Amino acid sequence: MSIKKATTLTLSLFLIQGCKTVEPDNHNIYQSIPLTKAFMTHDSFTKLNRRHFYPQQRAIKRTEGCATVEYVVSTENKILKADVIASSHKDFSKASIKAIKQWPWDKVPSNSLFETIKTRNTFYYCIDDSRTIKQCAQEKFDNICPRSSRIDTVSSRVRGR
Repeated sequence: MSIKKATTLTLSLFLIQGCKTVEPDNHNIYQSIPLTKAFMTHDSFTKLNRRHFYPQQRAIKRTEGCATVEYVVSTENKILKADVIASSHKDFSKASIKAIKQWPWDKVPSNSLFETIKTRNTFYYCIDDSRTIKQCAQEKFDNICPRSSRIDTVSSRVRGR
């Protein structure tokens, strides 16, 4: 191969690489949104059925834990982004993200938000015994999951076990 052909080929490859389309990182656009505290205490959201489930394998093994999730809600009541900030086990992370995405956001009045907001919830997963959820959370998980609006889940018994 001649030097001229090699140079042309190299230049062509360089130009092709330089013209690649770069997709915007949508997660970074939410970094500038300030954290809204006590978001779920507003009247429009207190009636939101915030049901979620204890991960079955963690309940069977009697594993307690927590997960703190930060998420962005649009003015159309859609979850734009949800990230785990802290967690004691990946199963609690997955269950918490799944819960937030499955909450019936369409039931919230459409005029509830005037701007996109970012908020956090901490999910505590505790086995039902003589302690309260608050005791469970304080004893084990306050040093793992940052405090935010608390959502409690209690597993008292798993069927068939």
